[in-house]
Amino acid sequence: MRAVDLLVVGCGLAGLNTALALTTAGLDCAVVEGEAPSERDDPADCGLTAFRAPWSMPAEVEQLAGRSRILLPDLIARLGQATGVDCEHRRIGLVLGGEVPSVGMAWLAATRQPWRQGRLVDFEPALAWGQSPAVRLTAVDQVRPSRLIRALYLSLRQRGVPILTGQPVRRLDITGNVIRAAVLDNGKTIRADAIILAADQASSRLLHASGLDPLDEAPVTVPHLRLNCGHSRIQHAARVGEIALVPRPDGRLLASLAGPAPGESGMPPFDRLLTSVGNWLPSVNRFDVEAHWVGPPLGGTARNPCIGAYPWIRGLWINAGHHLAGPIVAPAAAELIVDQLNGGPAAPGLAVRTRPFHSSRSAIVTEC
Repeated sequence: MRAVDLLVVGCGLAGLNTALALTTAGLDCAVVEGEAPSERDDPADCGLTAFRAPWSMPAEVEQLAGRSRILLPDLIARLGQATGVDCEHRRIGLVLGGEVPSVGMAWLAATRQPWRQGRLVDFEPALAWGQSPAVRLTAVDQVRPSRLIRALYLSLRQRGVPILTGQPVRRLDITGNVIRAAVLDNGKTIRADAIILAADQASSRLLHASGLDPLDEAPVTVPHLRLNCGHSRIQHAARVGEIALVPRPDGRLLASLAGPAPGESGMPPFDRLLTSVGNWLPSVNRFDVEAHWVGPPLGGTARNPCIGAYPWIRGLWINAGHHLAGPIVAPAAAELIVDQLNGGPAAPGLAVRTRPFHSSRSAIVTEC
């Protein structure tokens, strides 16, 4: 493959949004991905632009989410016109059960997005404990991530951007402290002036394989359930008690624990999740369970993503750590990293965090 100005490693929402933003800015780029598109299997596949109370998110992530809420509808419209792909975009809203803390009331008073305060029964009559307080945030959208990925992929193809799938990157070729190329599993190299790693945990594995400190990530996983109830039992996404509930356009319902289950609960996590779902939605039973798996919490972890230059290595950039927060922050994260590539200021709260690699930095590959 010919040399390129910029190489994006990762073909998910973060990587493809980054490539589209680079191309829109007039920069020459290519994308490489270890998995072929047909190998992708996302059992959830129902991304929201908000999964939890905005006031509970780190300030930097909420700023990215707010910017993405502005960018996403126009992005989807342009992709639909260019590719004909229906991303199943709809305004769904988010219901948050329970009393709003003082920090939440301050956020609601300052926000410009529409919201309504009331009782749970006012928003979702099917949920138990309907007389408990709740807030509905209206400006929360839902998009099907697999469709959005397909639309981004086709749009980049139309623009002539090279996309190599099924070709994992083995390591990075570094001379001194300057990035030179990506070395693929088949031994071929792709030379680039700069490389952007946008593949979440795969980015850390690649950094480690290249003798560099991996990203300082603290992977968190929670149980998830997909239920086929025959029809939608709720109309909004909801966060009640210790669970998150998301209705899909096809009538299925996604449920997950809102955070890691404490070890002292004494109940297996999946049993605890299913029990909580049954308590909040009595019309659901265990026979409705269609699939179950363990993965990152909906909306990502409490840690900020890493967006910016990798320390010490010139030409190496990171746009990773989003996990399931891709639909929430990916458009704004791509915009931010392109701005930094063009000389814009760094975002200190999103700076790349690393943890020590066991070997010394002398282990970095220095082939020419």
